[in-house]
Amino acid sequence: MKWAYVLYVLYSFESPDLTERQTADIISWGLPFNAMWECVSFYNRYKPDIMTGAETHIIQKHNDSAEIEEAGCVKVFTDGDNTKQGEKVMLYTK
Repeated sequence: MKWAYVLYVLYSFESPDLTERQTADIISWGLPFNAMWECVSFYNRYKPDIMTGAETHIIQKHNDSAEIEEAGCVKVFTDGDNTKQGEKVMLYTK
């Protein structure tokens, strides 16, 4: 099983077929870190760019009602088929 510390963004959006808001996440698989402090430091340094990029992405993917609910760093474990979350540091909450 492989592991890495990665950035995550949890967001919500309205779906025309459902009455309740839906939630989804974005995981930065292409930008892994070896330690939580590295991930947190990167987030703090580039927070405006990370949040603007995530917001642009979710609005384009869903609609203008999409909103970031939470963001931060998380340790993830994967075997290729299954992914589990471990230690998590929330750095933004709505």
